[in-house]
Amino acid sequence: MHLPELVQPVLTCFDDPDARVRYYACESLYNISKVARGAVLVFFNSAFDGLCKLSSDSDSNVRYGAELLDRLMKDIVSENPHFDIDNFIILLRDRIYTQDAFARQFLVTWISFLDSVPDIHIHEHVPEFIDGLFCILGDQRKEIRRMTEDALGELLREIERHSSSVRFEAMANILAVHCQSEDKCIQFTALTWMKTFLSLAQRSMMVFTSNILVSILPCVAYDNDKTHIRDVAVSVNDRLKKLITPEDDEDFLTDQTATPPTTSSDTLVVPSQRHGVPPTTTITPSPNSQQSQVTMGHTGSAPLTTSTPAPLSSSPTSTTTTSDTQDTPPTSKQQDSPKLGRPIGKQASQSPNLSRKSDTDQEGVGGGGEGKGEEGVAPQLPEPRLHLLAVLGVLIPHMKFTLPETRMETLRWLMWLHQQLPKRVYLQAGNLFPALLEMLTDLNDRVVCMALHAIAILSTSRACLDLPPSLTTPTIHETTPTKTKSSSHSKSPATHSIPAATGSDGGQKVMRLTPCPSNNYFRLFIVELLKMFDRDNRILLDRKGNFIVRQLCVYVDAHAVYCTLAEILNSEENLAFASLMVQVLNQILFTSTELYGLRLQLQLLETPESWSLFTTLYRSWCHNPVATIALCLLSQNYKHSSDLVQKFVNIEITAGTLKEIDKLVQLLESPIFAFLRLQLLDPSQHAALVRTLYGLLMLLPQSTAFSTLKERLGCVPPAVSEHSSKSSDKHKRKTPSNVSFSDLLQHFVSVQQRHSQTRRKNASHLYKGNTTGMIR
Repeated sequence: MHLPELVQPVLTCFDDPDARVRYYACESLYNISKVARGAVLVFFNSAFDGLCKLSSDSDSNVRYGAELLDRLMKDIVSENPHFDIDNFIILLRDRIYTQDAFARQFLVTWISFLDSVPDIHIHEHVPEFIDGLFCILGDQRKEIRRMTEDALGELLREIERHSSSVRFEAMANILAVHCQSEDKCIQFTALTWMKTFLSLAQRSMMVFTSNILVSILPCVAYDNDKTHIRDVAVSVNDRLKKLITPEDDEDFLTDQTATPPTTSSDTLVVPSQRHGVPPTTTITPSPNSQQSQVTMGHTGSAPLTTSTPAPLSSSPTSTTTTSDTQDTPPTSKQQDSPKLGRPIGKQASQSPNLSRKSDTDQEGVGGGGEGKGEEGVAPQLPEPRLHLLAVLGVLIPHMKFTLPETRMETLRWLMWLHQQLPKRVYLQAGNLFPALLEMLTDLNDRVVCMALHAIAILSTSRACLDLPPSLTTPTIHETTPTKTKSSSHSKSPATHSIPAATGSDGGQKVMRLTPCPSNNYFRLFIVELLKMFDRDNRILLDRKGNFIVRQLCVYVDAHAVYCTLAEILNSEENLAFASLMVQVLNQILFTSTELYGLRLQLQLLETPESWSLFTTLYRSWCHNPVATIALCLLSQNYKHSSDLVQKFVNIEITAGTLKEIDKLVQLLESPIFAFLRLQLLDPSQHAALVRTLYGLLMLLPQSTAFSTLKERLGCVPPAVSEHSSKSSDKHKRKTPSNVSFSDLLQHFVSVQQRHSQTRRKNASHLYKGNTTGMIR
């Protein structure tokens, strides 16, 4: 009855400046509590506040007395089944950010103690203090780190045992922040928690995919002393992927009307976030074609659409009066990785099931027994869905990340998303291609290969067949000015019914894809690729052109690749570039193992498709006369190759032309043309072939190539060496009616005339420029 008169004066003495008074106050409250037991809990808030102060007292005797009183208070709490955990959480939340070492130890011991009491369900309140506990984990004192690590481990095990009543959604963004910590212990522990959350909450965590990706993508590239972090990050990454299912692809219409996440007062608050959220790549729907657009933030691009939310709350919201031990949370260092994606904290989500519930209706993810409606039925939460635009807003910036493993993982994510959500990803292809095309300039060949694989998947996707026509208009948004001009770039792509083949990529078999007739992205990609080859003094073409084309033919049917390239180059207005590209493509055609099947089609010409391939290539190969002859020799059209050699009379023979003939002679000595060399043993059947080779010999100057070809022709049987005028080419092959070699020859002459006119025009301009300079 007189307990207040006894306790209140003692509590007041906790703040006395005399250390002896503070010590005797602890002793007095100890004696009162030992007698009153549970009745003293009425004053628990004030006692706890005083103990928190005294735990860091400068006098060791006072700290000792406070420790004894603290043990007694814990015994009393463990005996009392009606301990008010809600009030304690408010006290804990207000003091969890203290920087004092003794106060931190005091708080961690209370968390561990309450977690060990069976009747107290502290796991239901973990979201209120988990952020501060992770901050304490970063303490430089080993003892505090060990205590905190143990406490976090016990809390996680408690969460696993009572997952149905845990508010996972209230902790997801907090963990995502700490997964980016520079402290290895904090980062590893946060990732371990995230891994467990993904296993327990499963699809309820899917709405946080973008924030989790921001945290784990840099980690997958860790090595050396961070391999343990990398391993758990990889596990988190794999579990996150499994949350996405094909059923989520039916939300494709919502992506067209979605808006970027905005600041909201009722969404999650991350107390540890002491800084503003960096700008995010924002993908917004196009008002015209209902197709989303994104502007890439690199040189030469349109302005990047960004949003910079206001700084997040620096401490938890509380209505209680703070004590002297309450501190503002320290500023956390940023890890050197792009903090992009759906904003974390107050900007965490638009989804209704992410908002912080009031104390009267909070409910666990699993729909536990608490917080039910009037009829005792748990309220239905909205079905978790994947915010694809937010995820792409994370993946696109990480395609430029410093470490190649992270860049490759972003590409794996993109391909996985297309596998699970083909329609939704196809609708964002125009936003993805600029970043993917830029990755083709990457110095790491593995990154380039994977980028080509992702491009091949997107540009040959058949998801467009399942979409409304109004949503399937392809657009690749320009990122840099182009130099190449071609009137054929807007034509519809050629369609080919070539069966898919398999190729080898790094020891793994990959299925070669065939472009879909309704998917115009493949042609648009080839157009953009040629533009990239023609930019910046053709550096990309010189360094990686051969590699890119070969790898592209690994992932996409080579027939489709070469036909599309040829159709575009046929109408290319930059004739010098067209000639160079034909030279490169011709070299790849004759030397790469990836194009063996294509060479075989051209050599045999047994089907209408193979003849169509030959004529398509021929029309663009005419930009390079030597490549045209090589194509005819490969396809065994020797009569036409002989006619082409005769046309060299009207072609300007440059040093470059002679070098190409030199390379062709070397190619004739390779295994690829073994069939041709064997045909020389039957001179009466292949007189046109011999005439072609002699024509090339006459064009060559006295050189090594001249000697090589001369010696080869010297091995021809005497009947051919006499070169009887009566011998005729008896080797006849049935030519389709739609193939006219006379028309092809005329096309060759026409193209070469255009080249000659262009060379003369350029030379005239150069001469005028030089004379003007001399006059000045």
